[in-house]
Amino acid sequence: MSRAPRFSVLFIFADGFGLGSELAESNDNPFFQADIPFLQKLFGFIPSLSHQHAQTAEALLLPLDATLGVKGFPLSGTGQATLLTGINCSQINGAHFGPYPPSSVREILNEKNIFRVCARQSLPFAFVNAYPQRYFDYLESHPLMTPAIASSYLSTGRALHRVEEIADGVALSADITAERWGELGYQNIPHFTPHEAGARLAVIAQEHSFTMFEYFATDKAGHKQDMQAACVALEKLDGLLAGAYDACDPEKMLIVLTSDHGNMEDLTTGSHTFNPVPIIAIGAARNIFLGARSLADVAPAIISLLMN
Repeated sequence: MSRAPRFSVLFIFADGFGLGSELAESNDNPFFQADIPFLQKLFGFIPSLSHQHAQTAEALLLPLDATLGVKGFPLSGTGQATLLTGINCSQINGAHFGPYPPSSVREILNEKNIFRVCARQSLPFAFVNAYPQRYFDYLESHPLMTPAIASSYLSTGRALHRVEEIADGVALSADITAERWGELGYQNIPHFTPHEAGARLAVIAQEHSFTMFEYFATDKAGHKQDMQAACVALEKLDGLLAGAYDACDPEKMLIVLTSDHGNMEDLTTGSHTFNPVPIIAIGAARNIFLGARSLADVAPAIISLLMN
């Protein structure tokens, strides 16, 4: 096994995770219905439109513009491509596009994404999500519909993880706890609490310069306008963050949480929102994002940190 890097970035991507209203009379924002003690303790409040800036001894919170100066609701294909490259892919495309990247930015995404940068610089990197066979079958028959994060990772010549690799300690279930695999016909897949999954994620991340985990249950709950599902998704994410933080050395690892667009924070609608998305950075290197204003500012800050 290669020697662990001196410094690691753990990038946790939560789809459809925006900053919403905290009005007491509103019961449509699951952030104020879910039990999320780690995030609340981290800042002393729950991130929202009213509380979207914070600098503490451990963490940084800032809002990021997901509209990127382009009309219409932000969408995942161009939003995620922008996050991964630092290039305004919505602007290049002339419109937001999703759920997968449009042809107009596919080459940019595959050449400029953080995984490719790491590969060129011989920095160890990982994308930890594990997938069922039916996902591989889908990609084989619909290659142009490969989502941005998977496409970026595949552009390095690596293969996506399979379900069986969860037990090997190199992959993580997209639902965090791995509870759903039995429904898909996979038996004997170990289950984890969110905190345990977060600790496992930190262990994987400390062996790499850059590690990414994609969580889409937040966006799914938002589209369904399902408060219970949204609360469960948030509570799992909060536990994952707590587990990763407890297992890491914040002097040697930066934990980054952000999103591509708003959605789940406003369950009055099943569509995306114009709300900013939070960027939460935990660790000694968190101030690299102090000047961040939009999705396009995330990748350049991470790449600069890794290069130095």
